[in-house]
Amino acid sequence: MAKGLFSWFRRNEPKPEQTEQTASEDASELKDSEAQPQPETVSSEVQSAPPQAEQAEAARLEAERVAAEQAEAARLEAERVAAEQA
Repeated sequence: MAKGLFSWFRRNEPKPEQTEQTASEDASELKDSEAQPQPETVSSEVQSAPPQAEQAEAARLEAERVAAEQAEAARLEAERVAAEQA
């Protein structure tokens, strides 16, 4: 299998002239984008998004709520099974 993968990578490996062409295209695109004035970098969506700490706290609280619901459901199910067996 490793030999097959190696052969596939060798066949699909970019040729040196392709790599040089891509690099020069990337460089010209970068130069063009730097020459153009950039719009305001902070969008309204980013400004309105809650900070990571708040997101982490919300996720933690949600996980606690789900765990409590599952524990309660398991407890009720255990009580039901115990009552049926009695």
